[in-house]
Amino acid sequence: MTVLSSADKIRALMPHDPLQPLDFHRLTKEQAIFSGDMSLDSMKRILDLLDQQQGNIHYQLGFDKSEQGQTLIDINIDAELVMSCQRCLSPMQVRIARHSILVIVNDKTELHTISSDYEPYVVEENGNLSLHDMVQDELLLTIPLAPIHDEADCGATSTVKKIKEESKINPFAILERLKKKTN
Repeated sequence: MTVLSSADKIRALMPHDPLQPLDFHRLTKEQAIFSGDMSLDSMKRILDLLDQQQGNIHYQLGFDKSEQGQTLIDINIDAELVMSCQRCLSPMQVRIARHSILVIVNDKTELHTISSDYEPYVVEENGNLSLHDMVQDELLLTIPLAPIHDEADCGATSTVKKIKEESKINPFAILERLKKKTN
């Protein structure tokens, strides 16, 4: 089999639209590896977390079988997101890079059979999975809950330092002064 025919065969297995379901059984038999980009504005569950919704998420998937015969998906995602710094509320770049090895399970009763080296991924009963949903799930697992700039880059650094200095003042010192005035 030539490289060109292998690439054509894998391309034929992939849906042209990332929203279309993947037949992971066929992809696993072929030990398919493919990659692509998805638009951030198609990721409805993360849009509220972003300051800018333009950009792409690069993904790469590889399908294989484990020694126990379970379907494995080696997934890598990379993205540059613009989010709000939770300290100064100004926009900041957040680099996302995630690598996971997922094992396909049909229901939650199979979770006890999974090696700790893998992360479970429950699929629909019909045996198809959504590439779009899988990439979005991996992205959600990686996005920081409270992104903040480095102290040197943050506009709120001086305010934070001032608050810390003010908090060092003994709150009872004022009461001590009032007590002296009354005596």
